[in-house]
Amino acid sequence: HYTSLDTLDKLTRPGAKFRLSNTAYLNDPKEGKLGMKLLADLSVTDSDNNKIWSPLQIDDEALPIYPTFIASFMQKPDKLPMWVQYGDKGAGCCLGFSCDYVTEPLYAVQYSEDKIKSFFSHVIKILENYQHNFSIYDCDSDPVFKYARNILIQGCFLYKADSYEHEDEVRIIMFVLFSKAKASPPA
Repeated sequence: HYTSLDTLDKLTRPGAKFRLSNTAYLNDPKEGKLGMKLLADLSVTDSDNNKIWSPLQIDDEALPIYPTFIASFMQKPDKLPMWVQYGDKGAGCCLGFSCDYVTEPLYAVQYSEDKIKSFFSHVIKILENYQHNFSIYDCDSDPVFKYARNILIQGCFLYKADSYEHEDEVRIIMFVLFSKAKASPPA
């Protein structure tokens, strides 16, 4: 994980904690928007092909603040572009972690538009079948659809343009209600 020396100082103090960042405050202001654009074209439709549910609830280019938090890691250390982009322009540091000690799941970032589209389409198809089989009329209040919306939005933050493929990145990604975002995780 590339970062500044100031952050290293804070992380090495007694009792320091490594925190995930809200997706609205990432280094790249376009992060997630590529996935959102792909997701915006998808919706659950009924048997008459009428749109009945959309995973995104936005109509403009503004990216709302979602209760989604991430931490990004590289699988291979010491890559020059990473020092420039994320390592405080080469004046920072690269923190190494053993995956054996990371307790949250690590998800590989996808750099293929086809793979992320396939994932999104697969989830939408499952939701259409669920809606049809269980006659769900109010998708927005259904717990399965609420959960699926969170998964699909998180998926947007696991996709980056192929020009970033050199990063070979993995991420911890979590959905956390804002009211609990700074609270300690459950025991």
